[in-house]
Amino acid sequence: MRGVNFNMKVFELAKELDIENKKIIEVAQDLGYEVKSHMTKLDDEQAEGIKKSLELNTDTSQPESKPKQTSKKNIQPKEEPWKPDLNRMICLKNISSGRLIYKSKRKIGYKIVWENPGDTNNIELGEFIDLKNTDSRFIREPWIRVIEDDEIEILKYANIFKHYEEILGLNNVSDILRLDFNSFKKKFDKLPSGYKNSVVEQAAKMIKSGELDSIKIKNYIEESMEIELDILLQPEGKPVDNFINIK
Repeated sequence: MRGVNFNMKVFELAKELDIENKKIIEVAQDLGYEVKSHMTKLDDEQAEGIKKSLELNTDTSQPESKPKQTSKKNIQPKEEPWKPDLNRMICLKNISSGRLIYKSKRKIGYKIVWENPGDTNNIELGEFIDLKNTDSRFIREPWIRVIEDDEIEILKYANIFKHYEEILGLNNVSDILRLDFNSFKKKFDKLPSGYKNSVVEQAAKMIKSGELDSIKIKNYIEESMEIELDILLQPEGKPVDNFINIK
């Protein structure tokens, strides 16, 4: 710190110490010096007293440094990989347009019937895995849908995910018919053939009930599937059966 000049003015001391004039004036007045403005002259003793007072205040105002605490990272437990339980019961929903009958190859006399579209039944996971080998139409079309929180894991384990990839976001067949035309066209073109048939059946019903009034969607379905929706509905009491007949 360089020597203090005799008769140094307040603003000169403030400039030397790189602080505001106001601060010098406050400290000087606290020390009992008659200082009224930044132009007031200070002798060597006053300037030195102000400096020492500022140094003392600076030392005592420094916050006590706290030792850094090393934060432990929250180690998240790893999720266990999905493991199949072949004896587990899973829920299957009939997403076809008619009645479904499944007869097991594994168990004599084991049969499951879905009387109507939308019906659900429970089946062992192991039996479901064999189902695709019994009649691939159940999966390829597809006629059934897994209704479980881990549906994707089950489909991948059964190596049939590709048949369901385009319908995973659809909770009901009617969902696709409520899309705008461009979204419908893009989605419909990628659907498996069996699901397209279900969409056709649903479209005919919704046209009859007045729920589907999009001429573009109606025309596109008819052109793509080479059908006439107005005459598609069968008389009541004659449902279409999709079934497996194991001899």
